[in-house]
Amino acid sequence: MGDKIPKQIPGAKEFLEGIKNIGFHIAIWSGTREDILKKQIKALGLDPFIEFSVGNPMDTTAKDKAPLFPQIVDFYKIPKEELIEKSIVFGDGVGDIEAGKEVGVTTAGFIKNPENKDKLENAGADLLVKNFEEFLEKLK
Repeated sequence: MGDKIPKQIPGAKEFLEGIKNIGFHIAIWSGTREDILKKQIKALGLDPFIEFSVGNPMDTTAKDKAPLFPQIVDFYKIPKEELIEKSIVFGDGVGDIEAGKEVGVTTAGFIKNPENKDKLENAGADLLVKNFEEFLEKLK
């Protein structure tokens, strides 16, 4: 992805605003380099909704997100087990689901197409959704 700004999923900003307004806390963890991640969040206009974000260190290219989870735990200052219990990893890629599973967090896969659905299912997503509204419905 580099310095390119990714396309925003339609409805993402409204979704983040909505879940923040009902009391959810939003953190982003990404295999993207941290400096680029922060630029992308700002360029997409998502920074008002994101409390914390963490990406890979500037001198790495690894895409494994699980080792970044302790930084989220440190930020929220609650026991790791409590954070795991109260969290949901929401993503559209196999890496998102695998990272969530690796740390023991419930995972929700965002289905973009039939091939993506199969990959998310095979990765073991706990929940699959086609859009943000369906995700909110399943959280109730």
